[in-house]
Amino acid sequence: MSRLVANQDWTPPPLVALTPGNLTLADCAALVQRCEAAVAAGLRGVLLRERCLFDRDFLALAGELRRKLGAGGWLGIHDRAHLFAACDGDALHLGWWSLEPSAARTLVGEAVPIGFSAHADDPQQNRQGCDYLLLAPVAATRSHPDPEAVDWRAPLGVDGFESELRRDGRPTWALGGVDATNAAALRRAGAKGIAVLGAILGQSDPGTAARGTAALLDAWENDR
Repeated sequence: MSRLVANQDWTPPPLVALTPGNLTLADCAALVQRCEAAVAAGLRGVLLRERCLFDRDFLALAGELRRKLGAGGWLGIHDRAHLFAACDGDALHLGWWSLEPSAARTLVGEAVPIGFSAHADDPQQNRQGCDYLLLAPVAATRSHPDPEAVDWRAPLGVDGFESELRRDGRPTWALGGVDATNAAALRRAGAKGIAVLGAILGQSDPGTAARGTAALLDAWENDR
């Protein structure tokens, strides 16, 4: 864990929407429209993670999302450490295929928060130097439904999530299968928030979806 923990202002908001991760240039305009609708409905955090885009197209998309989110929004930039400053992001986010956090740190500097997409079976050294985690999967998901798939992982459940938080200690957002049936229990287990893949930006009506998820977070905040 790095020097940012004393100042909690850097942390992502309680709700973060992930972009799909497989967009082409032709898909970007529709994503911007979905983001605009979701922000109007209360979404404040987006993690941009489009691996298929050329750098120039990724940078242009980041600029559009930054404008839609506004000054009070949070924009996470996945993987593109060399573009981070130009993207005007709020945090750099890494995964198992990314640069090691120490290498990414040399590109973005000491003051930039770095997050990591984590699973319970990750080696701890993969996370070394990161400031926060997205921990998945909490429950079964539509994006990874097949237990025979090479990237499938058994759901943690609330107890497994809590155990991983005790083991790691970083601020952690729950990802994968979070809904009204488990959100309050995850908050009590120590989650700082939730992250969603298809539940907002993957919907045909992201505004309505964002309002529904925001209502879930309201229940989360009121369950104290």
